[in-house]
Amino acid sequence: MDDKEITELLDRILAPWVRALTLTPVKVDEESATLRLPFSGGLRHAGGVICG
Repeated sequence: MDDKEITELLDRILAPWVRALTLTPVKVDEESATLRLPFSGGLRHAGGVICG
């Protein structure tokens, strides 16, 4: 699968709140996937920390 196909798959299977994180594929193989979570100030809580 190429990045476009992976992104389309994620859009179909992920919950709306997860899609809102705008995860993008970095590396995908038959056993795992690495996704990038871009910075968003809306994800920070007290002290400027992002949990997860």
